[in-house]
Amino acid sequence: MTFTLDRYRDLIAHTDQVAGSRLSRVIGGTGDGGLILTVWTPTGIEVDLQVDRALDILSVRHHGIRFGWAGPTGVTPRTLFEPAGFGWQRSFYGGLLTTCGLEHVGDPISAVPSDQHPPGARNVDYGEHGRIGHSAADLTERTLDEDVGVFRIRGLIRQGAIYDERFQMLRTIEIALDRPEITIRDIVTNDGPLPARHAILYHLNVGYPVAAAGTRVRAGGNRYVVPELTATSPELVQRWDSRDGEEQTSEILTPSGDRVLSCTQSASLPTLFLWNAPRRRTNVLGLAPSSAPPDDQVEHLASGDTRKYMLKLAFGDISEGAAN
Repeated sequence: MTFTLDRYRDLIAHTDQVAGSRLSRVIGGTGDGGLILTVWTPTGIEVDLQVDRALDILSVRHHGIRFGWAGPTGVTPRTLFEPAGFGWQRSFYGGLLTTCGLEHVGDPISAVPSDQHPPGARNVDYGEHGRIGHSAADLTERTLDEDVGVFRIRGLIRQGAIYDERFQMLRTIEIALDRPEITIRDIVTNDGPLPARHAILYHLNVGYPVAAAGTRVRAGGNRYVVPELTATSPELVQRWDSRDGEEQTSEILTPSGDRVLSCTQSASLPTLFLWNAPRRRTNVLGLAPSSAPPDDQVEHLASGDTRKYMLKLAFGDISEGAAN
């Protein structure tokens, strides 16, 4: 059924009462200058998008519960990016979504022969998880579409240099008006004259109260339960591949079995990583759909070639007591 705001017409003076958006800047603190687009809908969902960081999802609030992990750096603008080695972590706030790539995902690698024929045939170093999550978006659409029943945001993100990779990523985010659901569609294009290495990873992160001891994760035949937090708990990363050519849905559930978040990834994202850092004062649980295994296992896109990716996130209800 097509969604319409007609049911609210006699109850409101402005559509902002039930659905709308606001573009604002962070003033003060580590996030000073950051550009945030906030969108809200009649279902009680409110989404903060970082316009100057690839339109990534800073947070989602659903009926007062925050989905998205707030990391120790606080909100950070793209200008604080440290591209070498593991410097990416210095500006990794987490949020619900941090996009990684587009030329590399995983741990840093050094002295890789460049495929872009730079002067002097210099080698290239790739820092952890690439650069795209620190690239600003040009907003091209911001529409409340009653015919389709979504609030649509679209932006173009560019990554490149004269003798390095040259990508464009067209990102479309649709937030449903009649259900707590967000769909992200990305079209990545090699805009350079030569083939270029390419990989993408969607770093989805949740914290308290969604992440807690006993929280469960399942995807296909894979199962995981978050352990009790300790001060020295080791980081855990597991690779859960989906079947070739098929979409995969992963779910996060409360200890009692209520689904609070599901993520459906397109067949073009055949790899899924489970990430958990169950340490006190950290407590983060992550799902990471990816186009490739980690580190240096990437594909190459010919000049003008594109890749299409999709994530669909659906949110359930969680009471604070359910995670205690």
